[in-house]
Amino acid sequence: MTLGKETVDHLELMHYYTSSTYLTISDSIEFQHIWQDAVPKEALSHTFLMHGILALAALHIAYDRPDEEDRYVLAALKHYDISIGSFRTVLQQVTADNCSALFAFSTILLVITLAFAQTHSHAEHGNPVVDLIQVFTLLQGTQAVLRSALQWIALGPLGPLVRRGLSGSNQVAPPKSDDTLTFERTLDQLKAHNERIAENVESRELYDRTIQRLRGCVERIATYPGDRAAVMGWLVFLESSYVSSLERGEPMALVIFAHYSVILHTLRQDWFVRDLGAQVVEMVHSQADDVWMPMLYWPMQQVGLKAEGLERASSN
Repeated sequence: MTLGKETVDHLELMHYYTSSTYLTISDSIEFQHIWQDAVPKEALSHTFLMHGILALAALHIAYDRPDEEDRYVLAALKHYDISIGSFRTVLQQVTADNCSALFAFSTILLVITLAFAQTHSHAEHGNPVVDLIQVFTLLQGTQAVLRSALQWIALGPLGPLVRRGLSGSNQVAPPKSDDTLTFERTLDQLKAHNERIAENVESRELYDRTIQRLRGCVERIATYPGDRAAVMGWLVFLESSYVSSLERGEPMALVIFAHYSVILHTLRQDWFVRDLGAQVVEMVHSQADDVWMPMLYWPMQQVGLKAEGLERASSN
C-alpha cells in the first residue's frame, strides 16, 4: 500500500521532531526524554497537540534549510491554524485527561510564536515588541486555567516539568555572580527612576510590580542558568495593564521591556529566539526620547549595541 503525500509529510515532520526539534526545547536530559516520548504519545489523543508538534517541526526545518523556508513555513501555518482552533475549544474544559496535553501545547505555542517572528519574510517587516506581546495575547488566561490543574499535571507523564517549579523555592541558590549583582543594581536604579517620575499611584505600583517580577526572573536564572521556562514565563504572566502600556508606547513600560530583553538575549543560541532580544532593545532605543537614554545604555551594552549609531559592538 502506498502512503498518501499528506501522510508522508506528517511522518517527515514527526520524525524531525522526535530526532531533532525536541532537543531544542530543554537542555535537561530528563526533560528531553519527556519532550521526545511522552509529549508525542499525548498527541496521539489530542489533535491540537499533534498539529502543534508538526507546526513546530516545520518551522525548525525552515530554519535548518533556508532554501526551503517558504515551503515549510507554509506547512507550519497550516498546522498552526488547525491546532490553535482546537486548543481554544478544549481549553474551555480542562480535565485530568487533557491537562497534560494542554500544558505541553502552551509551551509549544510559545516557541512557535517566537519562531514565526524569526522567519525571513516576517523579520523584514515585523516589530519585535509586537511579536513578544503576541506571546502574552495568545496565552492570556491559559496559565491561570492550567495552574488550577497543576496537581493533575504533576501526577501525569509530564509531571517532572512542573514538579521542579512547585518545589523550586526549596532550591539553595548559589552565590550571586557579578553579572547577577549588576543586573539587580540596575533594576534598583530603574525602580528608583519609576518612583521619581510616576504620574500617578496606579502606574507607579504597576511598574514596581513588573520590575519586581523581572527581579524574580533574574534570581531564578541565577539558580537555574539557561532556564527557558523562567525567561518565557515572565512574558506569559505579564499583567494586562502593563501590556496595554507597552502597546501605547509608554516610555517606562518600554524601558522595562528592554531590560527583560537582556535576559531574552541569553537564549540567542536558540533557533527560535536568535537576535530577538537585541532587536527589542534597538527598537526601544529608536523610539526613546533623550531623557530616557541613560536608562538604556546598560541594556544596549549587554546585547552588543553601541550607544551611538546602534552598530553591533565588535566584541559581540
